Amino acid sequence: MTQTTVLSKVYGGDTEYAALLVSTTTIFAFLAIPIYMTLL
Repeated sequence: MTQTTVLSKVYGGDTEYAALLVSTTTIFAFLAIPIYMTLL
């Protein structure tokens, strides 16, 4: 996932937005995975 931010920097993208999205999806995964494991 951190490669997304690096590639954003290389290709002139918005690195702050890329870092925000990576952080958001990581936090969401930390919350969602235990919920899924409990339901299964």
